[in-house]
Amino acid sequence: MKKRRKALSAAAAVLLMGSMLGACGSTSSDMTTLEVDDLSIIQHIVEPADYAEDKADLESFITESVDQYNQEAGGEYITLDSCSLDSESVRVQMTYASYVEYAAFNQMPCFLGTLTDAAAQGYDLNINLKDKNGEEVNGQILLSSDPTFRVLIIQEPVQIKTDTRIQYVSDGVEITGSKTAVISGSGTEPASVYEAETTETLNYIVIK
Repeated sequence: MKKRRKALSAAAAVLLMGSMLGACGSTSSDMTTLEVDDLSIIQHIVEPADYAEDKADLESFITESVDQYNQEAGGEYITLDSCSLDSESVRVQMTYASYVEYAAFNQMPCFLGTLTDAAAQGYDLNINLKDKNGEEVNGQILLSSDPTFRVLIIQEPVQIKTDTRIQYVSDGVEITGSKTAVISGSGTEPASVYEAETTETLNYIVIK
């Protein structure tokens, strides 16, 4: 009981260790998913039930964490949409107004915007990207040819759902549909309950 409480009491940034299932070969129904559109990010967290003692305890913790963040940020930037707990899994849905809130709340690298904006923020676009057929292109060439391509950059093993077609992805990302992709995990668990699993490098999903 104490160990589970410790996991839930870790910083809201690693809420439920939301990325741990990404390395386990999970299907779309039992893998944490990020759903993105032009601005916002919807996080569908899925975790084993033993990370929470009961629904009330879990929901109270998340609500307090979200309220504290919003109060400090001076606006309603994050919302808790739903929270459910059964004998097998915990499922939580949260909405973030932008990638800025997602990155800050989860203490994870995250960017969502145009290639131009990504370059301006210092992200390295000199990387090899591939389309669904395996054809490769350099990110800098994409930037030069059409800087309005949007890109999601993240360092977590999760499933991705986008509002527009996925054009290219970096190594470690598999395109599973016209608007879905899966980021592979490292295969190793975090060193402690205070850390969520991250991938070894940043992952790029280019959409348009």
